[in-house]
Amino acid sequence: LDTIQVLYEQGQDFHLIMPTLPSLEFELLKRLEDYDFEAYVVTQNEHKWDTFAACDLAMAVSGTVGLELAYMGVPHIIGYKAHPVTGAIVRHVTHVEYAHLANILMDQEIVPEYLQGDCNVNNLVRAMLHLKTHPEERDAQKAAFAKMNVVLKPEGAYAMPSALAAD
Repeated sequence: LDTIQVLYEQGQDFHLIMPTLPSLEFELLKRLEDYDFEAYVVTQNEHKWDTFAACDLAMAVSGTVGLELAYMGVPHIIGYKAHPVTGAIVRHVTHVEYAHLANILMDQEIVPEYLQGDCNVNNLVRAMLHLKTHPEERDAQKAAFAKMNVVLKPEGAYAMPSALAAD
């Protein structure tokens, strides 16, 4: 939210759409009261895919939502900051180079990752402005996402990723 506030104060033209779970709606709306920008909070699961499709670019946490954005071809960055002890444990027990599921699947950094100490307002603002002002970066992400979708989607399958995972 602080990153979005800085972008807003810099005069960036955007419409903020925040998909979330119904159980988190009240907490999110309460937090938004402290900020000047307008945000649309979407809690209906049936609108999630339309919400993603409406996005030109996004900022998300590391996790399933990043893979969903990639599946929908939405250029984005991710940020994630865990408690320092949790971060140390994760670094110790995991043996992957990336946090974003698309980056892991394709074994390359498609989506910029800002983790732990790198997940700060300055870095996130800079990354969002870079993505917004560099169409070639957005196009490169979209091309990589299309390749990723071939890996994720068996030939002839037209289901959403969750249905494919269940199968």
